This record gives sequence, C-alpha cells and structure tokens, in this order.
Amino acid sequence: MKLTNLGSMSMEELHGRIKVFGARGRHLCGRMPDGQPLGLAVQKFFADLLVSTTDPAQIAARNEFFIRAEKDPVAKMQLCGIRVDTINNYILASINILPMFFEVINLAEDERPVVQNTTDQEIAIAKIGADGGVTMVKIAKDDDETLITLNYLTTKIVRYRRTDIYRGTIVDAALKTLRLAYDLKNQLDALAYALLTDPVNGAFGAFIYPGSAAGAGSQSTVVPPAHISDYTFLPNSRINLLNLPLTNDIVMSDNSATTSFRYKVLATIRKYADQWAGSFPEGDLIPSGRILIPGADASDIAAEIVPSGNTNNSVADQLLETGYAKINYLGKNWELVTDNTLPPKYCLCEFNRKAGRAYFKPNMDRDVIRGADVYELDKNNEEERWSQKVYGFYISNPQRVNILRIKYRS
Repeated sequence: MKLTNLGSMSMEELHGRIKVFGARGRHLCGRMPDGQPLGLAVQKFFADLLVSTTDPAQIAARNEFFIRAEKDPVAKMQLCGIRVDTINNYILASINILPMFFEVINLAEDERPVVQNTTDQEIAIAKIGADGGVTMVKIAKDDDETLITLNYLTTKIVRYRRTDIYRGTIVDAALKTLRLAYDLKNQLDALAYALLTDPVNGAFGAFIYPGSAAGAGSQSTVVPPAHISDYTFLPNSRINLLNLPLTNDIVMSDNSATTSFRYKVLATIRKYADQWAGSFPEGDLIPSGRILIPGADASDIAAEIVPSGNTNNSVADQLLETGYAKINYLGKNWELVTDNTLPPKYCLCEFNRKAGRAYFKPNMDRDVIRGADVYELDKNNEEERWSQKVYGFYISNPQRVNILRIKYRS
C-alpha cells in the first residue's frame, strides 16, 4: 500500500481519499453504542468530514480550535490525544533595584529633567551617560541647574514566525517566549544597580564632611577635598559629629567566614536611622522595613532560633510559627525581599526616601514591528520586533544617605 503524507496532498486528493474511506466504511458490520449500524455511522462520519473541508463556517471553527490548541493544553490534549507538560529552562532575573531605591518620575513629551541646587554650596551628582557609564557632574551655586542626560535604551531585534500553514496565526505563541517588556525592565534594573554600586561615583562609601577622616578631621592626614561638592553634607556647627554615621557601607564588626544574616543586622539598620534623627528639614530618615537580600542567605536568620524546648520568647515564637520572610523586631515590621542578582554576604536597606531618581518619557516609548512591508520577511511568514525606551538616572551626593548596604559575612 502506498503511503502519502497528508501535508503533501492536494485538496482534490484529500477529497478522493475521504470518499474511498467512506465507501469502504459502509460495508462494516456491527453496531455503535447508541444502536445504529456501524457501517452507516462510519459512512456518515466521512461524509461530514468531506463537507467540513469546503464549508466556510466549519473551516473557520477548525482554524480557531487549532490556534487555541497552540496555547491551551486542554485543547491540545483533545486534538492530539496526549497529555501536554510545558518545560522552560530560562530563569528570570529579579527586578527590585529600581522600585526600591529610585523615585520613578514620568515626564511629558516636552518636559526636561533638571537638577536644581537650592543649597548654599555646589553639589555633585552621578548619572548614567549616553554610553551607559557613570559620570560625575558638579552643580555650582552660580550655575544652579544641570540637565539630566536622557538616553534611548533599545532591545535587540527578535525574529519569529507569523503564521503556520495549518494552524493559522501563531504570533501570540511566539511572543510568549520573547518577553521584550521584561528584557527592557531587566536592562534598566541592571543600569540602576551599576549606578548605585559604581566604585568611584556610586552611592556607597564613607561620608565626607568637615571633621570626618575623609574630610580632613583633626585625626586625619588626608588632604581636604578641593571642592565643597565633594562633601556628602555640611553639618551645623552645634552637631556633635560622634552622633553621625561614618558611612552607608557598613561591615558588621563580628563578621566571620561562617556568620550569616542575623537579628543584629536589623538593630544596625535602626541605629543608622537613629543617628540621622532631626537632621533633615523634610523629616527623619525611616527604614521602610524592606531589606533586599540574596535568596541563598534569607533563611539563615532562622539559625538563631533552636526549635526545641520552651522558648518563652516572642521573637523566637514568631519566627517558628510564621517564618522568616516577615518578622517583627525592635518595634518594626521587617520584610526580607529575596533577590537572585545580588552578590552573597550583602543586603540593601530601603528607607522612606529614595537614593536616586529615574526619569522616563512613556509617550516616546516605541514598539516597532516589521514584516508585511519587507519582502524577505513576508515571503517566509516572519516578523521582526524591537522596543525602545527613553530613560535618565542620577544620584546626588546628599542623597547617598538614603540607602544602606551591610556586609554580614566576611
């Protein structure tokens, strides 16, 4: 018997085969479960199948089912008689830096982001330049406004099939694997993290002010900064400098190679905020309670509690009963936000004010689709797509105090 691939048949050949099978089926003996003769039932099945290949309504319904079966496992099981399990080995990166540590501002199409110096001395800001690198700009009182650089962030061009001869349009199924919107957010989050952690112009490091070691205090041999803008802040003369934090990049004093994230870290965050009490005209710096921590380290806080005997300790009881993701300690509700992009041994602490600003222009975002107008793509039933977003980031020197990094293991 000659076998012919159904996909290589012409419609005329298919009709001929259906008629042959219908004629053969008419001679089958037996009865269907509902009692009708098997031969007549099979003949009717092939007759209806023949009609379905030319009836517009049935063709449309069949195509719609094929499209649904592409995305719906239940429909695919009905079509193929198989169980469908979906497998994906692509792991997404956490996106937490922008929402936790940057104030997001959406600009109108004709608005320009400008940093204005309202203090009595020049200040410095770090920003993302056109090449994606971090640059430092000083804003003097005589020139009290600086324009923040806006840049275009563009995804790579992705190509995918637009239609399938048998299933119709498959664009939705193709786009499920592309995640262009996620790719944009992921790149923006990476740029924000690069700005925060830049070793020269980033947010973390020793605070520089008159009287500090880096500001050429009485015990320092360091040459004082040449510009006032290099000072993180200028304290009032009545302030006892021993009350102020020395840095926002704290290394726990009792660290070792085996120490982990622990309750003492929470106390350190509270102390850092208390040291700024009454210092800012806009109000005190208050920890939000959210701590960004590597996912591999978050559960380590449970090691401080031994789940045996009568603890008679509300903190221990809470940890054992409700877990470590949300805990109450020192009168504060804390939430450990796990992240798979942070380096081990470090956590980042969120406060009620943000360390940086992120500017966007949603009206100028672009999603570009090419295909129908390009012969090389259209003939292969393919499309290309890419996205573009306008953004600008910056951190000013005084804003560095609004974020805290703690190293809890050496």
